[in-house]
Amino acid sequence: FTRALRKYQLPESEIGKIVKKLQKWGYSKFTRNGDNGHTVPGMDTVLLSLRIHMLTVEPGSFAEKKTIAELDLKTRCGITEYGLRRNNVTEITTATTTQLQEGDALILFTSDKTVQEIAGLFSHPQD
Repeated sequence: FTRALRKYQLPESEIGKIVKKLQKWGYSKFTRNGDNGHTVPGMDTVLLSLRIHMLTVEPGSFAEKKTIAELDLKTRCGITEYGLRRNNVTEITTATTTQLQEGDALILFTSDKTVQEIAGLFSHPQD
């Protein structure tokens, strides 16, 4: 997992924060339903389908000049954790009030399917 984070040029200090957070949560975060504590069936399969994705904000896209809160990724697709790469600097704990700019890259740990569903928010609209 840390090799993948390094591939996206995350600073070692940020990788350390992520690892500590995951260790604090423990494996149960990934295998239990947070609402009722019941085991989630097939969680190994779900985890295998997740990857780190970067969606770049294109000029004229829906996401440009929107805050992360305005994108409402939690309601749209359940994404609550993300990072932001701006001007070759990566932030793992980005405020939801951060306004996205052209060239920003939102870093997400999610499935290919979810990325396909929201990719249009970051793309320049086709005429």
